[in-house]
Amino acid sequence: DEERSCQLKAARRLKVDYDFELCCRPDESTWECALRVQDASGDLVLELLRRGNAETEEAAIREALAGLAAHLLGEAATVQRPISEATTVPDEGVARVVFDCSPSDTELLIDDGSLGPCAALEGAVELSLGEHRLLMRHPGYAAQQQTLRINSPTERRFSVQLARHGLDSTWISVRSGQFQAGSPRTEDGRSDDEVLTTTNIEQPFEIAATELSQREWRLLMGTDISHFSTCGDDCPVDSINWFDALALANAYSELEGFQHCYDLSTCHGTAGIDFACAEAPKAVPGCEGYRLPTGVEWEYAARAGTQSAFYNGRIADGDDDECETDRGLAAIGWYCKNASIEGEGGFDLSKDEGSSRAGTQPRAQLSPNAWGLFDTAGNVAEWTEEGELRGGSFLSYARHCRSAARQTVTAEQRAASQGVRLVRALEHL
Repeated sequence: DEERSCQLKAARRLKVDYDFELCCRPDESTWECALRVQDASGDLVLELLRRGNAETEEAAIREALAGLAAHLLGEAATVQRPISEATTVPDEGVARVVFDCSPSDTELLIDDGSLGPCAALEGAVELSLGEHRLLMRHPGYAAQQQTLRINSPTERRFSVQLARHGLDSTWISVRSGQFQAGSPRTEDGRSDDEVLTTTNIEQPFEIAATELSQREWRLLMGTDISHFSTCGDDCPVDSINWFDALALANAYSELEGFQHCYDLSTCHGTAGIDFACAEAPKAVPGCEGYRLPTGVEWEYAARAGTQSAFYNGRIADGDDDECETDRGLAAIGWYCKNASIEGEGGFDLSKDEGSSRAGTQPRAQLSPNAWGLFDTAGNVAEWTEEGELRGGSFLSYARHCRSAARQTVTAEQRAASQGVRLVRALEHL
């Protein structure tokens, strides 16, 4: 039957000898193949109709032979192709999917299991027929989730195109290590709770190079809540309490397709305005998403290998009675002496002979530490996972901006001097 382009072939040895008739014909943009299989005694064993994405008759024949082997053996088998060498063919109930990703190192998760970066996949991925949950994520991009439906065992291609989410944080990778947390008894301005302790950082993490901006808060949370809103989009978000900071971390995780780090099921209200929790939220063990740094993580990253009061040297004066000039601190942080602002909203510090009116400043204007972090001293005090504030603020005297300094306030308290910097655990570095 020339119209159907039928061909009579003999299969090579599988487990027994079979003869089969293979008839292939064009079907719109692809090919349709019908197989009729007889055993050595001439009895009909199988009739099979296959449609594939082959573009040529030769390719259609190859696909049909692969399907035949899978049906006869019920497992992957080696068959002799019409014009090529033997090849391993997949189970009839499995499809091969090739992923094309942008960015190329987009992480693929199928049914909650990670396949790793797209670029690291070697060829096609074998998936069973049916529906699969597909999550595509990459730091700096909005994650995508969808259902992947596979109805036939034919090979297919799937394109992944992620879009940048518009948040502008730069992330610094921090290796695990050991350091001295706290301060020596000889450090000027220290408090009794800064006991010098050898501390191990067991797991590497990434930390934002800057405090979270007002623009980032608005994109994530949909509100403008900063006292110093006239400072601009690139100024740190302020006036957030500890509960607000946890909600923010969860929102960042959700945007990029990571697991939430905090159970906020007892919380209600609008973050930054009236958000409150009936019980202290619990952190999710082993969370892969964004969260607040622990106190030791914050200090480890802020010090960047130093042991002095500030990452650029010693403190000039630890006096807590007035705002004293500290040239070292002024080079790295906005504090009571140099955080002057114009216009309404500033805090009057004239009694301390510092800035006449003080407020937050645009981020990353002063010198970073050796690891690339800006403003860990001054500007806004930063929440940690324990509910403490670290780093001091534009209101602070120099002693409160030291790397070892900490301030304890209630979780509900909101103040114009309070902001946040996020971290995320890394599996390895």
